[in-house]
Amino acid sequence: MLSDILVPEKIGNYYLFQKRVLSFDVTPMLVQGLLLDYTGKTVQIKNKITIALKDFSPQAQISAIKKIASSIGTYDEVVTSLSSSLVVFKEIQLPFLGRDKLEMIVAYEVEALLPFSVDQAVIDFIVTSEDLDKKISTVLVAAVRKEDIDNQYAHFEKAEVALSVITIDILALYTLYFHGMYAPHKAVHPISLPQQPEQLLLTTSSSRFSTFKNYLDKIRNLFGRKKVPTSESATFAPAQITHKQVELLVDVGFDVIRVLYMQDGVLRAVRTIPFGISDIAQTMSVQTGTAYYDMAHDLISAQELQIPEDIVAAELKKIFEEVSKTLLFFEKQESLVYVKPQKIWFSGWGCNLSKFAQEAQLFFGSHAHLIDIEKILTQLSIKVVPKEKLKIDSMLSLALGVFIHFDDNINFLKTFAKKTDNNLLSKQLTALLLMTVLCLGGVFWSSFSVLQKWESSYNSSRKELIKTVGQRMNIDLKNEKSIKTIELKAQEAFKREKDLWFLFSKQTEQSLLKYLQDLSVNIDREAIGLDLRSMHLDYEKATLTGTLKSLEAIEVFEEELLGLKFFTLVEIPREIEFSVQLKVKDNSKGAL
Repeated sequence: MLSDILVPEKIGNYYLFQKRVLSFDVTPMLVQGLLLDYTGKTVQIKNKITIALKDFSPQAQISAIKKIASSIGTYDEVVTSLSSSLVVFKEIQLPFLGRDKLEMIVAYEVEALLPFSVDQAVIDFIVTSEDLDKKISTVLVAAVRKEDIDNQYAHFEKAEVALSVITIDILALYTLYFHGMYAPHKAVHPISLPQQPEQLLLTTSSSRFSTFKNYLDKIRNLFGRKKVPTSESATFAPAQITHKQVELLVDVGFDVIRVLYMQDGVLRAVRTIPFGISDIAQTMSVQTGTAYYDMAHDLISAQELQIPEDIVAAELKKIFEEVSKTLLFFEKQESLVYVKPQKIWFSGWGCNLSKFAQEAQLFFGSHAHLIDIEKILTQLSIKVVPKEKLKIDSMLSLALGVFIHFDDNINFLKTFAKKTDNNLLSKQLTALLLMTVLCLGGVFWSSFSVLQKWESSYNSSRKELIKTVGQRMNIDLKNEKSIKTIELKAQEAFKREKDLWFLFSKQTEQSLLKYLQDLSVNIDREAIGLDLRSMHLDYEKATLTGTLKSLEAIEVFEEELLGLKFFTLVEIPREIEFSVQLKVKDNSKGAL
């Protein structure tokens, strides 16, 4: 699916995200919900709820679905099935490889083979085999009327339950058989066929029909129809094969019996029989005078019935006779490959009928067995919470929950564009968001760590600088944090030291004498009445402070300063009391 492109939901059988699947087995008499939890490699049945309906109305089913969904626990996906009696199977060969190419032409190729208009159909398919040399794909097409999908979907929509998958009951049962019951259990696709020119015989309860009523009428006349050519029934002559394990799976439901015929684990033929508990309840209610609904409820819920054993045995015999007829039908259709089943497995609600196992063995002999749900759970490593215990009537619910785990190719909601549950996509987007946050967090943490390291190095260097400068230059740098301030104070201290050492240098002594001579020669102190109060000399300038005797002396004093050989007058004196600066000329500077 699209969301798997981002982050796969699972790798092999290991779930990266927890997935809780709620499967629904909906019958006219009751609704059963089964909650399975897939976490990592662990599969656990968390809860099971079965609700007997008060009547046969659709509203009763909707209410039961809603009640189960609201009370069974949290779930991510919801799966249910269509009855195989509503599905038309056709197998065709196409000169293409790859599902994408096949999706573009399957509907057109199968249109002429359907008993209803392709515009009214929802079509899905699986690739059963591929001839890579000839580039031919054998495709099993499943077609159902949109009206039937609408009806099924509407029940869940009205119950405010987001349906994820609508599949086919027979394929779900076969998936459970292959992974949970087939002893040799080869690691192949659960619905794959052998690469030899053998053929899966798929017989449904339909022929050409225009209305649903005619469709049901055709079902009841199915056993008398002749073999249809390959283009109609999708069968062709198989090769002679010696089969090691041939088994029949019979699921007795409320209004239909599902029959699956397997050879060496490969599904070779299927059939739906329009007969079930509802038919038995109708007959027994007439014979006993009990209301039909009450009788059906008692039969399906395994209640102890006060009914003569011969009546029960007669009704069970009807089921077994229908199964026997189906075997004869398989033998007739596939006489070259048909092998009598070594085991006949029974499951479904019908197995709750009194003495079902005993009557089955009386009819079929030692070949008949009831399916052991516990062994299937052990084979699939499925754990069950202590309070729950699965019975044989939970076979289809379990099959639906397992089907979505192993293979959900047949999902009519994909084609019907009504798959509204985007839970997994939400998980993937959440995962993307988390990954983005983790990446950004990683970058931030890395940057923060580098900055912390740099800051630590900076603080360490600053402390070392303060300590060294303070000790070497005798500066009080306590509470100083700015490097610029420390630098300015160091420069000031250095300048003071430089000026001090300048005064004591030999070169400075010679320069001072030269400067003093220049001043004493050019300035006539007596003539201008110069009273020199202070004089400061360094290697860049000289500062003179004092007084003159008169204003006329100012002009003379100015001319004398301008005539100095080693100094340049910075500012002309204006008052009798003066303070003038003389800048040492560049050519007069030594290494001062």
